[in-house]
Amino acid sequence: MDSYLTVEKQARVAIKIKKSKFIASIRPIENEEEAKAYIESIRREFKDASHNPYAYVVNDRFSSSDDGEPLNTAGKQILDVILKKNLKNLVIVVTRYFGGIKLGVGGLIRAYREATLKGIDASGIVEKFYEEIISFSVDYSFLQMVNSTLYRSKCRILDKKLEKRAFFKVSIRKRDKESFINDLLKRTRGDAEIAE
Repeated sequence: MDSYLTVEKQARVAIKIKKSKFIASIRPIENEEEAKAYIESIRREFKDASHNPYAYVVNDRFSSSDDGEPLNTAGKQILDVILKKNLKNLVIVVTRYFGGIKLGVGGLIRAYREATLKGIDASGIVEKFYEEIISFSVDYSFLQMVNSTLYRSKCRILDKKLEKRAFFKVSIRKRDKESFINDLLKRTRGDAEIAE
């Protein structure tokens, strides 16, 4: 697989069910550290909440927590929605403020699922491509040639330094990496030095 589905942007939605308030906070992520930092920031923001269950998926790794709700009524439900929609690289925290009326196991499951679905809808779904990072340097005489190659290959320039040689750090769609390197070497007549 060359691409994956994820959420487009950070979003937050709130729903009320039998006086309990459920707030779904969602954002795209690149790694588990980002997921954990986001979960912690939501816990700090809503430290007076009854519960802050969460789920995240990073590539093929995932994690979830009920955060004190009855077993499998919260985190697992959030995760199930993410997996059924075939989404990756996102984190969702559904904060609950208890309203005084018990929802029961079935009610909790439905509430967490509904909040998660509404959060995903608010964020939007987008297709992204797996990317690789390439670092290389070239002689200044090839600078114009390199710039047109980067543009044609739809590379994202992450870093550019003009020192003894022109240095580039770029991100490119994984499937295009080899052809990009071959094209770069051909157009610079072998001058491009690719960093491994």
